[in-house]
Amino acid sequence: MALVLRGVMQAPVTPYKDDFSLDLETLEKVTEFHVRTGATGIAWPYHKSESLSMTMAERKAGAEAVVKTTAKRLPVTIHVSALAMEDSIELARHAQKIGADCIVGITPYFWDLSQEGMYQYFVR
Repeated sequence: MALVLRGVMQAPVTPYKDDFSLDLETLEKVTEFHVRTGATGIAWPYHKSESLSMTMAERKAGAEAVVKTTAKRLPVTIHVSALAMEDSIELARHAQKIGADCIVGITPYFWDLSQEGMYQYFVR
């Protein structure tokens, strides 16, 4: 069956503990709130959700928490953009492994790429 994305997907905030570590328990609660209140999908961890402030391990753990919490009740997209292309590829492979429905990557705005270079970036 084809994946159907519709409506506005919710992008939960990324909660932190007092010591600035990722608060997975609260992330699960926030995600469950969005599911229960009618979200058409979950999209995490866009830049507003501190994607560039987290380590790779934190991004993976958060993605796992979001996918586990939604339990296939609605689609989940995982934002995989990172400053290093290899990190983006690693995050994309991880999202696939944990059962995310799709990934989102943004254009590498920090590089000056030609149209062909942009195409090759996403092909890779």
